[in-house]
Formats: sequence, C-alpha cells, structure tokens
Amino acid sequence: AAVTGIGKAGEAVASGTRSVATVVYVNGDLKVEHPFSVPTVWLAAGLALRKAGFDEVKGTYDALSGGLTARTRERVEITLKMRSVESRATELRIRVGTKGDLKTAELISGLIQRELPAPAAAAPASSAAQEEKR
Repeated sequence: AAVTGIGKAGEAVASGTRSVATVVYVNGDLKVEHPFSVPTVWLAAGLALRKAGFDEVKGTYDALSGGLTARTRERVEITLKMRSVESRATELRIRVGTKGDLKTAELISGLIQRELPAPAAAAPASSAAQEEKR
C-alpha cells in the first residue's frame, strides 16, 4: 500500500490496498494490518528484506507475535514487530532508524505486500452441493 497523505493524529491514507486493512504512521512507526497470520506475515517480511538486499536479517516468531531486524547499507537499523490482532489478522509495525523514516518504511511495506499471498476469493459452491440441487 502506498501512503498518499497524513490525516488527523498521524493517520495515513492508503491507496492500492490489495490485502491491507489499515495503514497508520504514528511516532515513527508505520503500522500496517494484514489479513494473514503472524507466521505468514513474518515469512513474507523476511523474504522481502532479503530480496531487497538488506543486511543482517534475523528474527523469531510464534503463532501470536514475531520480530525481525535488518540493516541498510548505511548501517541504519530496521525493526519489524508483529502481533496477532485477530485469529487471521496481524499488525505489523515498521521502524527505520531511531526516529523513524516514513518513506523507507513505506518502501519496505510495499516489498512485503508483494510477497504476501493474494486475498482469498469467495469459494465457488462445491460440485457435491450443486449436484444435490438437481
């Protein structure tokens, strides 16, 4: 998702939200809610950071929370924190540097977005259910 503006209380307005529920930039953290489990978001984030060429990508996760750290070429620390907010939703917080960097955090968010699966489409009725109607 691309942040297209900042509203009241630092709330960011997002566009192109393929599978993002909410995007907010507060106190140096870009907060993005994804409709996926923590392990799914963690794996996508790690893959995105590695593909982008960030250094020292490492972290841990479980079913309820996770975290990743990495460094830019300039040795600026990138911190990603994840926590489960619903059974199938994860809040991802991205901070670049000590004070935060919206532009770089937004770039990282977009890279992660590309690695996430497409949102599930409505499942068609099963063939067994269709045959029962005949």
